[in-house]
Amino acid sequence: MGHEFCGVVTNPGESNFKVGDRVTFWANLYCSECDMFMVAYHAVGKANIKLWQKVLVVGTGIIGHMIAELAKKSSAAYVAMSKLHDHKVAVAKKAGFVDEFFEDKTIREDVKKILPKGFDVAFEVVGAASALDHCIQTVKPGGKVIMIGNSMTETIPVNINRAVLILLQRKL
Repeated sequence: MGHEFCGVVTNPGESNFKVGDRVTFWANLYCSECDMFMVAYHAVGKANIKLWQKVLVVGTGIIGHMIAELAKKSSAAYVAMSKLHDHKVAVAKKAGFVDEFFEDKTIREDVKKILPKGFDVAFEVVGAASALDHCIQTVKPGGKVIMIGNSMTETIPVNINRAVLILLQRKL
């Protein structure tokens, strides 16, 4: 999938691990110290963010954090993130690359108040129907929805009418 890894401890240092312990990385926390961002880098590159565009990231895991940071560094004027788990948002708040956080339950209404036309680009980084729906409902007609999240199920429902409207507006 691109951002998971495991290994065997060779030097435990000051940790509770022993030499030979098998370990894995839990990718739900982002320390902003690791160089493991190719999934995020590729997604932001595909979005082709333009100067002054407004970007939404739906997903507060490690990849979502990296996408938000890369989007801001790629000239996005405004980067917002949906929030479901406050402990994951704390790292993004501390780093300062997200301009605003939207509550997951009220994101559609809140976005309409601030950005009546919607976002230029929305990244779905969860792999859940609700996350994809948030992206589709908050991106402006002609905007882009970049889907990166891996679903736990083979399929997820999608609002096809709204998705088609977005695609048609981009082609006109």
